[in-house]
Amino acid sequence: MKRIQYIIVYAFILMFLFFTLNSCNGKNYIEFDEVILNNTTANQHCIYKGEAYINKYKIVDNKLVVACDSLNNTTVENGMVDISVEALTCDGEYIYYLITDWSYIDNEMKIQGAILRYDGNDTYEIARWDRPSSGHNNRSMKIYGEYVYFFCENNNGSNYICRANTETGGMEILSTNNTDIIYSGIFFIGDYVFVQYGNNLYKTDLDHLSVSELTPERLLIENIRRICVIGDSVYYIRSSENNDIMNMYTLNLSDNEEKLLIENISSVLFQFIGDYIYYAKPDLEEIGRVMIDGKEMKIYNQYHGSLYRYNISSGETTDVVIDFDIVFDELYNVSDDYILALAYTNEQYVSAVNGASPQYMLVPTDGSEAITLEIGT
Repeated sequence: MKRIQYIIVYAFILMFLFFTLNSCNGKNYIEFDEVILNNTTANQHCIYKGEAYINKYKIVDNKLVVACDSLNNTTVENGMVDISVEALTCDGEYIYYLITDWSYIDNEMKIQGAILRYDGNDTYEIARWDRPSSGHNNRSMKIYGEYVYFFCENNNGSNYICRANTETGGMEILSTNNTDIIYSGIFFIGDYVFVQYGNNLYKTDLDHLSVSELTPERLLIENIRRICVIGDSVYYIRSSENNDIMNMYTLNLSDNEEKLLIENISSVLFQFIGDYIYYAKPDLEEIGRVMIDGKEMKIYNQYHGSLYRYNISSGETTDVVIDFDIVFDELYNVSDDYILALAYTNEQYVSAVNGASPQYMLVPTDGSEAITLEIGT
């Protein structure tokens, strides 16, 4: 009887090990958390079917592998096409890429924007347009209903709000803008559309998106920078009265009550995960000096290699990363164990003045050495 019991226990252990090992097959070494994509900046990261995608790559075994052939640079007859990913977002079923084609054919340059829909295997182009050779634009995208909403440059040096049907394709311009001020973001909350134009946020609808229709009566929040929307709350950065520091505020749309959350925060280096805000704050310290055009320039680690975590519910702040050798440039994803970021080391940052580029890194939150993600195959 005991022998039968031992056999049953042994078989159970083997089955447990089998399922455990098989559940790890094909998984990335690190499990990534989803990030809030509903903000005014061009997202460069998403989680799709359990895998982390960043720029034109997906992360496999701590390597950056080009997600699909459609994102590769190509050589064609009499020239070549350079493809850059301006933004990406996903809805669980597809990833949507906003790309730019820089075509050099017969010594002539042509610039086009396009939106690709990717299902994990194949891509389908749902929109394409000619871009002017210069002009500032916001590259962020939003998925809402049957459409992907985005922005296109115009010949005024500003942009339009556009959309494309995610199934049938085609591009539709939804606004006019005869100024040199750009649309900075678009959000969908309930029955309303919220548009950031310049540094102001307006509450409107799809039929009143043009600049001439963004009247004072539709103005909701003034003098703001980067915005992130979670549920029915808007989080945004605004400078202090003396313009010497940046602070983060939140506005609950149900009662229009504004609340100060975080003082002295970076206006670009923050990320939302669940009930937390991960952020940096300016803390300049010199890390080197270089000669530029015959003049000596000081180089600083502007955030002192530190990241903090703010609990939205409790208001409590804790240290997450204290690594002076890391210079953060962008945050893409954060979890209890790792930060996925675009970053330098101090040495690389000093060299960056002479042309070095930041790298995608996994920065452990336990203080151990950062992992540089290499380009793989």
